[in-house]
Amino acid sequence: MPVKVRTLLSASSTVRLLSSVSITEIVLKTALGKLNIPEPSLDQLICDLQLTMLPHTPTHARRMYGLPMHHREPFDRMLIAVALVEDIPIVTSDKDIEKYSDMGLKVVRY
Repeated sequence: MPVKVRTLLSASSTVRLLSSVSITEIVLKTALGKLNIPEPSLDQLICDLQLTMLPHTPTHARRMYGLPMHHREPFDRMLIAVALVEDIPIVTSDKDIEKYSDMGLKVVRY
């Protein structure tokens, strides 16, 4: 984990949210062999990082209407919609996600 992200996560004022969209992506990538994060490890990681789970709601899904096709990856598009609805930043190394900044998306890039 980059120092910038580690510093941000360790700040007592930081609210650490994890979308259920990210859990779904982790589970699928683990099943495909692209990641190796078994369920007990994921549960421990969520606990260790003191993450608050953010559900994916119909409002989040509907926010995907009108999103420009700057990014084609469906999970990233879902996360962008969640961040826009909730008015929260996305922490990412993906420079294409920054293209949504003109829509009000807040990005912490590392």
